[in-house]
Formats: sequence, structure tokens, C-alpha cells
Amino acid sequence: MAEQNSAWNGHLHSCLSTKIRLVVMSVLWFAGGCGGEDRGADENLDVRIEFTVTAGGLPYQCGHVVDNLGKEGAALAITDMRFYIHDVRLINGQGEAQPVTLVDDGVWQKDGVALLDFEDGCANGTRQLNSRVQGQSVDGSYTGIQFRIGIPNQLNSPRTVLENRGSPLNQASLFWSWRSGYKFMRVDTDSDSFRFHLGSVGCDDDFNCRFENIPTITMSGFEWQTQVVDLDIDHLLEETNVGENTDGTAPGCMGDPDDPECRGIFARLGLGTAETTAFSVRAK
Repeated sequence: MAEQNSAWNGHLHSCLSTKIRLVVMSVLWFAGGCGGEDRGADENLDVRIEFTVTAGGLPYQCGHVVDNLGKEGAALAITDMRFYIHDVRLINGQGEAQPVTLVDDGVWQKDGVALLDFEDGCANGTRQLNSRVQGQSVDGSYTGIQFRIGIPNQLNSPRTVLENRGSPLNQASLFWSWRSGYKFMRVDTDSDSFRFHLGSVGCDDDFNCRFENIPTITMSGFEWQTQVVDLDIDHLLEETNVGENTDGTAPGCMGDPDDPECRGIFARLGLGTAETTAFSVRAK
């Protein structure tokens, strides 16, 4: 009888141990699975950042005349308004800049570069418009934004357009044939004496450039859900005489920091030591 009781107790102990192990394993698996799902959800945040362009205190309209532009208060029609951006980041309350990974969409975003296009083909370009960038970042609360205007150096070269990179990196009207490489920003007017094309200048055959001309724009007080990034053309041109052109220089500003028509614009974009005043944050 004692032997039977001992056997039974051993069997019961074995069964209980097995059940306890199964319960513990189930709890650990459940906790680990839930924790993994939460971390995955926390790490991914879908972001859509809106941009606007203002001219004469109103939303930019391709081909419409804008009064009081520049130092002399000229009246010009802005016939082209496009620019590339890359290295987009959101800044949290601790001042940390978290990258926004741009999603390739085959039209406006590719290889970490986005094209913002506000002209509708009134003079050149295309009728399609784009005023936003879309991507993913680390989930969190953000109070600032940072981005760079232009194309990263590694994507810029004299042969760029011929490499069939796809849209939006295949825009011939945003390629600087006489200087080589991309036009980072293009602002055209109906005047033969003024247009603004920003790009890298002083480049050798290997595209090592004396002036890269890639501004970094950083702004605080920005919440992407409720606010937009605005480029004010009036502020961009306020220290430039857009009605005349300095003798012996290209019409307007073609990216040369020594050109008198470039100095004020470069300062407004934060190229050099000045902070940008052309870009600001506004409510949607």
C-alpha cells in the first residue's frame, strides 16, 4: 500500500510540475507577444507634412502678378515655383531630430528626395501639383522640423538626367545643363532680367563643388498634424532688386554667392550664418 501511495504521489507531482511549466510558458509567451506588438506599433508613425507658398500675402498662383516685390517694389508674375527637399527630420521636446523615411511613390518621392511643385504649367513644367511629403518616423511627440533643400551630393552629377532614375529625379527642366547637376529650387518670373535657380556651383568633373548651396532649414514650434511649412516669396526676395540685373552677371540669381542678386536670397534661405526668414510655420 505504501508503495502504491508513493507511486501515486510521484505521478501527481510530475503532472503538477508539467502543468505549472505549461502555465508559466504560456504567460511568458503571451507577455512577450503583446510587448513585441506594442513596441512595433510605437516605433512606426505615418507622417504627412504639408507645405505652402505665399506671394503678396496670398496663396501662390502660377502666372499671377505680385506687386511690391523686392527692394524696389516691382510687379512680377511668378511663372515657376518648385524645389526639392531631402533629409527630413522631426524634432522632439528633447531637441532630438528623428529622421522621416520618405516613401517612394514613383511620382513625387524617390531615393529619399521629394519634389514640391506649386506651378501648374502656366509657363513651363506640368499641370500636376504636389505640396506634401509622406513617410514614417519613430512614434512620439514633435515640436519642430528640419529639412534640406536640394539633392544629396551622392545623387548629383553631370550625368544625372541620363541615368534614368525615374520621377521626380528625371525632370529635365530641373537640370542645369550649362552648369551641370540639378536645380534645387526654381523660381521664374515673366521678366527677362530676373529668375532664381539654386544649385551647386564651381564643380569639377567629379562633382566636387566649391559651393554646394544646400540650405538646412530648422524651425521650432511646428506640429505636423495641425501646421504647415510656408515659403513666403515676398520675404525671399525682399533684399533683392528684382527689376534690374547687375551687368556681366547671369539674369537674376543663378546660384553664385558673389552675384549681388544672390546675396539677399541666400541670406533669407539661411545659406551662410543667417537663419532663414523665408520659411515659417503656419496653421493649416
